[in-house]
Amino acid sequence: MASFRYSCLIFAILINEGIACCFPEKGEGYFRYASKKGTDQASSGWYKFSSDSTIEKAYLNGKMYNGEMHDVHILFDYKNDKLYNVTDGLCIVSNLSKPLVKCVPREAELEVSSYLGTGNDRVKVDIYFVKFQNWYVTLTVEKASCAVLSEVDYSTDEVQSSHFFGLTLDVRNSTVFDIPDACLQNTTRTKVSIES
Repeated sequence: MASFRYSCLIFAILINEGIACCFPEKGEGYFRYASKKGTDQASSGWYKFSSDSTIEKAYLNGKMYNGEMHDVHILFDYKNDKLYNVTDGLCIVSNLSKPLVKCVPREAELEVSSYLGTGNDRVKVDIYFVKFQNWYVTLTVEKASCAVLSEVDYSTDEVQSSHFFGLTLDVRNSTVFDIPDACLQNTTRTKVSIES
């Protein structure tokens, strides 16, 4: 099985000691993800996602390409410190090593307030930069809601990029937060922790 790394997003590794703004409690939509680490195969994916911080869960469902196309379903259960990764029908259960972060941290620097779009079709945004350990993270958030619209993370040997769109500030189907069927069957392997 291919090895997958998800930033999932890298802002989940940021320490929530203070806030610049807080992300919406609930949301769903789509995002495009791409990453490259050292000499590893580049990977990219197109996903539907749902997130609900009131129950501390997030869900991704889509296609990922890293030289081969894969069906990917991932459930982040922060409350129980579990990640359920179902790739091509095989479930791998890992411990989450990072807490759920609900806000842009106070130490983040506001780089610019601007907008996306043109004419009357503009969305006001704030772009933040923060350094965490060996990662440099740039977050673009909608000014009104603090919803993350894009995130670019880079270190000395890795870059990750996520772009979010079609966002709604609710979750229509909360069953996406149930443990995936493949993880309840005999297709499960367990790992101690995930890579960041």
